[in-house]
Amino acid sequence: MHRSKGITFQTSWKLDPPIIEASINALSNDSDPRWISLQTPYHPDSFRRVHSYIKFFVPYELQEPSIRDHWLTPSNPETMFTNETIGFLMDLSLPILDNFYPDIAIGGQAATIAAGLKQKSDRETATTRTIDASAGAYEAPALYLSLTINIEIKKLLPATGVKWLFLRSQAKQIKDGKMSMEVMLFDQDMDLVALSQQLCPYMALSRVKDRKQNL
Repeated sequence: MHRSKGITFQTSWKLDPPIIEASINALSNDSDPRWISLQTPYHPDSFRRVHSYIKFFVPYELQEPSIRDHWLTPSNPETMFTNETIGFLMDLSLPILDNFYPDIAIGGQAATIAAGLKQKSDRETATTRTIDASAGAYEAPALYLSLTINIEIKKLLPATGVKWLFLRSQAKQIKDGKMSMEVMLFDQDMDLVALSQQLCPYMALSRVKDRKQNL
């Protein structure tokens, strides 16, 4: 990619709907009034332990259910996002499908905001909680899995890595047990880093848990 010298033109393409404004400095201090952080607790046997490596920020303003917007930063302050982590991040969206079960699923945007507010209250009151295998697990009627993923890397990250990236996941169609989803990754300046098209079948969460326990 460093040697690419092809023709380049600027286009007028922008995210639609536009991203909700954020201040990286304020996000770093958990003080941006438009975004709330969520940190999945780590437990080695947790169903969602992979999410514990990332600190997610989601907007307070509720969006269309087919969209999940996130600012991402490593949960370990000594870690950076590098080009090798792009594939990992493109498959790490908070669940879109849960937005369509707002009354019973605990991974949708509204539930994420509530969980983030609870964590914020715990930090402010110095409250500690027991972390067990169920910590951070999502409960919902159905869960989607990544069957096919196509990733195009549009821009290399600096060799030293970066601390902040923006991720938008958007379902283009949810039909007959399958979801077609587009995932877009941007750097801190909102330059496009990677695009992904994904086909995600969904199934009962209980079946997924049974499969993982049998692996």
